[in-house]
Amino acid sequence: MSLVGPIAVGCCAIGAGVYVAAIDPASAGTYPACAVRSVTGWWCPGCGLTRATYHLLHGDIREALGYHALVIPIVVLLVTMWIAWVMDCAGRRAAWVHRAAIPAWLGLAFVAVVFTILRNLEPFGALRG
Repeated sequence: MSLVGPIAVGCCAIGAGVYVAAIDPASAGTYPACAVRSVTGWWCPGCGLTRATYHLLHGDIREALGYHALVIPIVVLLVTMWIAWVMDCAGRRAAWVHRAAIPAWLGLAFVAVVFTILRNLEPFGALRG
């Protein structure tokens, strides 16, 4: 397999990271509003991730977690899956990642659903970022 795909995705991720690190998402008008929140008024599973990523890239973990409590597990899972993709394309199968991938994604999906429900309930307003 070719490394072109993972390298292209990695470059795009780095470019997006540089953009997010350079331009504060909390500034009005710099990023589009969440479509789910705009239409329904509900906080979606991703609401706050851009702001959380901005603060994570600036080393402010507490502030990042304040905007989205799942930012660190999401980043770790995405980076791990990207590394496994690179290894697969380089001919070195990352079997441990493949064995853990489905349970990890299912676990994250379950947590994201619960997180989304909770952050839309009034007593859990602190989860809204």
